Amino acid sequence: MNVGNGSFLPTKVLNGLAPTNGEQNYSARPLGFALDPNHITTFAFDAYATSLGTHNTVIGLGNASVQNFVLSGPTWTAALFGPGGLWWRFEASALTGSLSDFAVVLGGYDTPVKMSIVIDGVASEVYGVYDFGGGASQTPHYAVTDDQIATLNEVGVEFDFRGTLGPELDNLRLFDNVSAAVPEPGTALLIAASFGLLGFARRRG
Repeated sequence: MNVGNGSFLPTKVLNGLAPTNGEQNYSARPLGFALDPNHITTFAFDAYATSLGTHNTVIGLGNASVQNFVLSGPTWTAALFGPGGLWWRFEASALTGSLSDFAVVLGGYDTPVKMSIVIDGVASEVYGVYDFGGGASQTPHYAVTDDQIATLNEVGVEFDFRGTLGPELDNLRLFDNVSAAVPEPGTALLIAASFGLLGFARRRG
């Protein structure tokens, strides 16, 4: 994945794939361990999505035994077309089993943004955090069980290049902390600095 080069769209690639490949592309990388239900885990990343074409781009956590991570864990999706204009969608339903467990957040396009997914095993809940430049905000919190948390063991991304452009993703980090829902890097266990270090394998949809 092309990350960390400091330049924004429109020329972004996924594991060497240019948008001209015209495919819906998936990458997932097993963490090598399952999330601990007794901990608070935060998956954080920076993003830049363009209103000129970013759509159907998904990033989140999943279960490696399910072929598509989107069907097994909490995710953020950049969705260019939807009610009210440009928006991001936080989806928890694949993890919680409740179809109503999602939130739509307007904005977050044409500017660098900071996003997170928080799996809070202490409070037994999952939620999204987003900062579009005005400070961090949270989505609603959704109830999750210990057994559901323990199914999460991979991180993944989807880029849809069927006539659209995926965003720039950078600084992808996984934190494990038992005392704060959104830990600072200095107080949390830094599992990985970026997908570029994780060595993702590509899957095509």
